[in-house]
Amino acid sequence: MKSVFVCLLSLLLLAGCGNDSAPWAEEPEQPEQPDKKVLPFSLKADVTDVHLLEMMKFSITFDITMTMAEVRDCYDHLEWVVTDDDGKELTHSLLGENSFMFSWGHCFHYPGTFTSYLRGSKEDKVVYQSKTLTLNVAADRDFLGWNWNELPGNTNVANGYVNILNPDFELCSVTLAQEGKQGIYVSLFNSKAEEENAFCKRSSEKLYRYMTDIYGSPVVDKDGADLDETYRAEFAYCLSDAKPLAIWKTESSRMVLLEVPVEDWKMARIFAEPLLSKE
Repeated sequence: MKSVFVCLLSLLLLAGCGNDSAPWAEEPEQPEQPDKKVLPFSLKADVTDVHLLEMMKFSITFDITMTMAEVRDCYDHLEWVVTDDDGKELTHSLLGENSFMFSWGHCFHYPGTFTSYLRGSKEDKVVYQSKTLTLNVAADRDFLGWNWNELPGNTNVANGYVNILNPDFELCSVTLAQEGKQGIYVSLFNSKAEEENAFCKRSSEKLYRYMTDIYGSPVVDKDGADLDETYRAEFAYCLSDAKPLAIWKTESSRMVLLEVPVEDWKMARIFAEPLLSKE
């Protein structure tokens, strides 16, 4: 009888040990958090599939009604996080010392698939993170975000493209339309009011890298012997005092990086037009 009791006791002890060590019974390790409550939030986007330079609208929404004081009590930092195909992470702060950004706009300047979410931190520790959105940015139009057959006729239209993740690389455009001719000028916005000639040099280098990243090597590169001749022979819109720096071509477009004199200073521009506009 005693041996039966010992066996039963051993089985009970083994069963208890087995339940404690089973992997499906373990509680997941929780991140260390300050002694504060968490206000759950979500990231919203009006669209998730866009073209280059197409405006996207984002917003943060909270699961419960709250006050600004409660937000600041829970979070020292609230960030919009975007990660590209290569794993590079870019962030934008939504919570400033005297401000809070509930909604914002952004234009992606490069194509690709991006993951996007919101991250809240307290005392340098991440305490809450929203679900991730996947954003697809296509580069399948004639030139950057434009198709030539969609441009307004006989109307010049200026526009800007906000880059909240990199304010130093915000583009501006002017679409040109005359009888039988179309074109688009694209330049960098001088957001810091930098001295114009210094900004021209810096933006020229940035625009060259930008075009090369998207369209590959120029068909006529810097210092090419026939660069000026090709520009003046092939482009329907041709500025007599502009200096061409590089030329690219696709099946539907020709594009040139220009240095254009403006009074006593210069500016860098990309100019693009339909390939068939002069052929």
